[in-house]
Parts: sequence; C-alpha cells; structure tokens
Amino acid sequence: MIGTPKKACTQQHLDAQITALLYTMHMQVSPVILEGTLVRLEPLSMDHLPALVEAAQDQRLWQWWTDPMKTENDMRHYIQTGLDGSAAGTIIAWATRSKADGRVIGATRFADIQSRNRNLEIGWTWLNPAYQRKGINVEAKYLQLTHAFEKMHARRVAFKTHHNNLKSQAAIQALGAKPEGVFRNHVVIHDGSTRHTHWFSIIDEEWPEVKARLEQRMLRFAKQ
Repeated sequence: MIGTPKKACTQQHLDAQITALLYTMHMQVSPVILEGTLVRLEPLSMDHLPALVEAAQDQRLWQWWTDPMKTENDMRHYIQTGLDGSAAGTIIAWATRSKADGRVIGATRFADIQSRNRNLEIGWTWLNPAYQRKGINVEAKYLQLTHAFEKMHARRVAFKTHHNNLKSQAAIQALGAKPEGVFRNHVVIHDGSTRHTHWFSIIDEEWPEVKARLEQRMLRFAKQ
C-alpha cells in the first residue's frame, strides 16, 4: 500500500492545528476603520447623527425596513442599537463616507456576530440614492467581506432581505452570495405587514473566488 507523502501529512496536520486554534479563539469584535479608493467606513457614533439624518431624507430608502425611519429620533435609535450591540460584542457598526466629497452618505454594520460559530451577518445597510450605482457599495462590501474572512476568520457571512425587495436580492447575489432559503412569516413590519425573509450567504471556501470577482467589478468602476 502506498502511503501518503510525509510532506502532505505534515501540511494536513498543520491545517488541522490552525483550524483547531481558530475554534478556541474569539473573533476580534472591535471598532475599525475600513478604507478604500471610493469609500471610508468609520466607526458609527452619535456624532454622525446630523449627517445621517440629512443623508436619509429620501423615504424610498425605507420601503422595506422593519422599523420606521422618518424622524431624527428614529435615526438616533438606529445608531444606539449599533452602539449597544458593539458594547455587547455582537455588532460592528459603521458610517459610510464618500471619499470624493467627504460627506457621510449612509451606514452599514456587522450584526449577529457569533464568535463560537464564526458567523456574522452584513446588514442594516443604506446609502443615499445620489451615491448608488457608482461603485461605492461594491467597494464597501469588499472591505467588509475582506475584514470578515481575512481578519476575523469568519466561516459564514449572511445577508437577508424582504421578499418583495427584488433589487436587494439581485444586488446580494451579484456580490457572490448564494440563496439559502426563505423564513416565512418571519418579521412583522412597522406598518403591520409581514416579511418573508430571504437568506443568502458566502462561506469561507467561496471567498477567494468571490473576492476575485469583486476586484474585477471594482476595476470596471475605476475605469468609468
């Protein structure tokens, strides 16, 4: 019987040790600045409140949101949930700043961070419509996914959206996330209607291919 080459066995043993070590480590859940060519994601704070209120005036942004976002107090609550989750170690929240003009144009976050399972969700994301379709969101997601998989060593990054939000579903799949299924009658929206939640994810084995595709998309935006 031909045995496995010693070098291969050594690599397999090393890979197993690394995997075991990652399971005993806690994910690094702390505020961090993520910066690219078009966008800067900076730790969310109440100092961002006036700029976020200004950026959030177009009510089309909130059509599919579970909570209302019509007043300054609504935005304050949005920020506070991010800060509370950050203190609890389950959220990393960012304000999204355009590098072209320095304006705060939206926000996003990691949520439901599960250190033991090395899972997290990217969500609660919104962007002033004037800055959409310019490559900003693609670069922001690239920065977030890179941090999740390469710095926090996540095994799964999830996304979810409203069953009627076809635009969001298409955008999530364009990132490279795969559909996982639907939670029926999952959430009651603030207007009393029901959301059937569509789930998507990217897992760590898929990240190299997803990363390469995102880098190609960013190059196309850079040439525009």
